[in-house]
Amino acid sequence: MEAENDQTNQLSPETTETSDSSELLAPKLKSFFERVDWLSFACTVFVTLTVYLLTLAPEVTLEMSGMLSTAAMYGGVAHPPGFPLWTLYAWLFTEILPFSNIAWRVAVSCAVAGSLTCGIIALIVSRGGAAIAEGIAGFDRLEPAKERLLRFTAGLGAGTTYGFNGVSWAIAVTVDTRAPGICLFSVVVCLLIRWAYAPENRRYLYTAFLVFGLTISANAMLTPAALAIPFFVMCFEAGTGRDLFLAASVLAGAIVFSSNGNYLSLLPPDDYSIQRLYFWIGALCCAMCLGLVIRTRRLLTATKPAFLAGMLSILGLLPFFYLPIASMTNPPSNWGYARTVEGFYHVLARGQYERLNPTDSFSELVSQMGLYLRVAMTAVGVPCLLTALVPFFFLKRMRAKERGMMLGLAAFFLCTSVLMTILLNPPPTGATTGLLEQYFPPSYLILTIWTGFGLSLLGTFMGRRKIPTVVVPEVVSQ
Repeated sequence: MEAENDQTNQLSPETTETSDSSELLAPKLKSFFERVDWLSFACTVFVTLTVYLLTLAPEVTLEMSGMLSTAAMYGGVAHPPGFPLWTLYAWLFTEILPFSNIAWRVAVSCAVAGSLTCGIIALIVSRGGAAIAEGIAGFDRLEPAKERLLRFTAGLGAGTTYGFNGVSWAIAVTVDTRAPGICLFSVVVCLLIRWAYAPENRRYLYTAFLVFGLTISANAMLTPAALAIPFFVMCFEAGTGRDLFLAASVLAGAIVFSSNGNYLSLLPPDDYSIQRLYFWIGALCCAMCLGLVIRTRRLLTATKPAFLAGMLSILGLLPFFYLPIASMTNPPSNWGYARTVEGFYHVLARGQYERLNPTDSFSELVSQMGLYLRVAMTAVGVPCLLTALVPFFFLKRMRAKERGMMLGLAAFFLCTSVLMTILLNPPPTGATTGLLEQYFPPSYLILTIWTGFGLSLLGTFMGRRKIPTVVVPEVVSQ
């Protein structure tokens, strides 16, 4: 399949359009997301936004609330790494809402972003769950009315499950930088899934890379998810994924090499732990690239889409240059004085905080993942985690696209849970559970999508139409 994708990329547009016309024209003739999917999205947004607004913090809360509210009010520079896109987004709400205090207005912006995240989860679950169920061999479809009801219910259930867990609810009703970033992350996942069902239409892929760059501009906490994007792309276009892995390995190698010299050093020269992590990331990307080269028997045949996607992701990082511009106005919140080169680098590199000290022991990582599991069980709930496992029991029976979607989401989950845990290197005692849980909502988003898929499969299995038994009368011979 992947080798065919490489060959398709080299064909003329006329040849591409005539080959496999039944598959390529299907997404154009019928919208991928149907009316019931958008209805699930709208109802989920309405329910969660209503609850968020009713439970919104009335004024400034603890921790960084006052400082972030000041940065949003004056369009200044928040604490490192600056959160430029979040600052502009929150500032917009301080201007368009003409009543109440600034902290409440900024909290409204977080509530809107949080509810949109829940709606996008519902949209993905409603459409993706139906696609998984209809593609499993021997899995009977429901009646159309029942199937639409199940899609709506599964999407609404998954969206509200994420929206009303303790961590997601907290960041949506207070002044917090995470809600808009996670919302953009959910848009990236949705765009990639949409592209997966029409790989020839790369505008969804390019838009996903652009939005991911904006995601990092809103909150750099989601940077580890960048490693998952080539894995997702690889599941549907091996050529593009191969060249993305090549670019990632070169970039990681350049970061390590430059940090050992005195020219354009991107990492502290004496910080060997983070250099070692970048080295292993580069080695992993290089190994994946070599494996795909062997599989496709080609190299650099998809450089144009890979290069364009990479440039769009860099374009999404341009809001960071707002920091020195805002610093020049000397606002009340002006961390690091980013108007100077030294201050700008200080803000981006989180200079005031302790350096990252990644986990370097496998046994220690295992105990730390046990801590993550306990945190996830508290935040998401044991029933949801068990339901999230249901789609994996049908993985071998799924069609190639649905299987690729599940594996691509698994890559995002590993990057936002395992890689995030490696970067944080928490003590396995559990004393810092409250501090750790704020970094894991992106992984909860993936878990909730899997939970919705599991609900769709369970609902289809339990509600499918039973074939009545036909009693054949006995023939009595006379």
